Amino acid sequence: MRATWEDPELGRFEYEQDMGWQRTSVTQAFKVFVYDSGDRTAYPPGTHELAFDAKDEADIPTEGAVALVRKVLANQNKLLTAVITALWEDFNDRGPDSGMWWHGDLRNVIDWGMKFQQDLKTISADIRDLPPLNSPDALLAWMRLSRITHRRHVSRCDQPVVELSFVAAFEPEHGVGVLTDGDAILEQDTSMMSTRLNRHDGRATPDRCPECGAIPLKATS
Repeated sequence: MRATWEDPELGRFEYEQDMGWQRTSVTQAFKVFVYDSGDRTAYPPGTHELAFDAKDEADIPTEGAVALVRKVLANQNKLLTAVITALWEDFNDRGPDSGMWWHGDLRNVIDWGMKFQQDLKTISADIRDLPPLNSPDALLAWMRLSRITHRRHVSRCDQPVVELSFVAAFEPEHGVGVLTDGDAILEQDTSMMSTRLNRHDGRATPDRCPECGAIPLKATS
């Protein structure tokens, strides 16, 4: 029988080795991420795993960890906009450089995503087509939230963060991970859930906050 831990607001979690404390949850704002990866066992849009990193079942989430996850969930509408804006700017070589292969490479993002989706359609004809990737909002059909994870330590971040993990048409092997402190997008990467020990060496940029590396949330003009 798995160990359990419960928070009065977040609910009941079970401990799983190497995965930490986790439960299935629903985040209403992220239901708009509707990418169809062809996985008919996947959660529906908006439903995802909610998790806390832990060394073992005695490693209970701290008050600070719980407060950070609550903050992310409370700011979900703002973070939704921030995620698609940050990625779109990165694809178009604007703003801070994420250090990822897709920086300034919208053409390859489109080509890779469209090719992979066509390959999927040869296996299952009922997979939805991708819309043209011509705006930040179009990314809502190119991605789907799969997991929200509190991480106490991430290289190059001097603070606990939350990772928003997405299944993505343009990164089908690893997915996309977006780090946040609940107020800002700190970094983009391939998801740590699939590359836990093989993260890329990101590059610092002058547009990041010199203290925490955060990219401030701002509207795209």
